[in-house]
Amino acid sequence: AFRACGGGGCGFEPIVGAPAARYLGKFGDYVVALTEDGEFAWCANGDVLDWTTGDSGLIAPQSNSDSIDSLMGFAPLSNSVGALSRQRSINRAILTGNPLQSIGVISWLEGIGTESPFSIQLFDGGILFLGDDLMVYYLTETAITPVGDQIRQYLVENLTSNLHLVDSVFDQVLGEYLLGIPENNATNVTKVWYFDHRRFLQRKEIVWRPRTLIVQRLGIVSQL
Repeated sequence: AFRACGGGGCGFEPIVGAPAARYLGKFGDYVVALTEDGEFAWCANGDVLDWTTGDSGLIAPQSNSDSIDSLMGFAPLSNSVGALSRQRSINRAILTGNPLQSIGVISWLEGIGTESPFSIQLFDGGILFLGDDLMVYYLTETAITPVGDQIRQYLVENLTSNLHLVDSVFDQVLGEYLLGIPENNATNVTKVWYFDHRRFLQRKEIVWRPRTLIVQRLGIVSQL
């Protein structure tokens, strides 16, 4: 992990003791990291520069689902509960309030994971993500709901590889989840599926609509 350093044009400098991470996120007053070695780490409470003292920590969560079950992403579901996504399962992370082990990780959902870390989007107290079974799920602290029945057959037929290149964004204005798909072995997004998440929450209706769009990452497109 790095921090921006002020003045002198130094740009960024490494944070001493911070792990080499492929994901950083916020959980309560902690910054959490998924390391290249498959570990889950967090800084001391309220101090992103301290990864070695205080109530900072590092653990290697174990999987009960599959030998291929790497850590893929993290998202907070409430002030004290988070979802630690893996390839074939989801762990539950909990803020314990105990400085000796400030964050605990336990098994939660077995047999449901994701190969598409960039499909994970957080909003309204839950996350949407593309499962490793090519079903889109909505996960909250209390339940997981499949919402991708309408597009699953399309995904089975067209998302034949490169699941790690699946992308997504969330439109806060329209309340839509945008899922970008690299069709038929493509190395970039070639189709976007729009899910009306606000309509789902308000009316329990599931509505998807497609759009052909060729782009490397959805986040760099000015108008979707």
